[in-house]
Amino acid sequence: MLAPTGATCSSCRRFSHLCNEGAALSILGQIAQDRGQLDEAEGYYRLGLSILQDVQDMLNYAIIALDLGTFLIQQRGAFDEGCALVHEAIRVPLIPQLSGTTLGSFW
Repeated sequence: MLAPTGATCSSCRRFSHLCNEGAALSILGQIAQDRGQLDEAEGYYRLGLSILQDVQDMLNYAIIALDLGTFLIQQRGAFDEGCALVHEAIRVPLIPQLSGTTLGSFW
């Protein structure tokens, strides 16, 4: 018998929950940053990034890596780590079928 529409296995629900948690932590990081709470902001960004890396949510990982990298550059002056995160975000293959291609060959 098929599962009812909308039903998911517990592993899928956990994965979805962790992805949402990682993205929510990034939002909290932005709020903390806007309030000038830089230590809290950095902590939220790093925790969210770690969660998304663990569940391999590459799209949200790239977004938060870009956010954290920009934060580190602008707020902390940590250019080495910040630039590395920004470059990592840019290199994330967001469309798996295109990984390994260059933009020039795609367009």
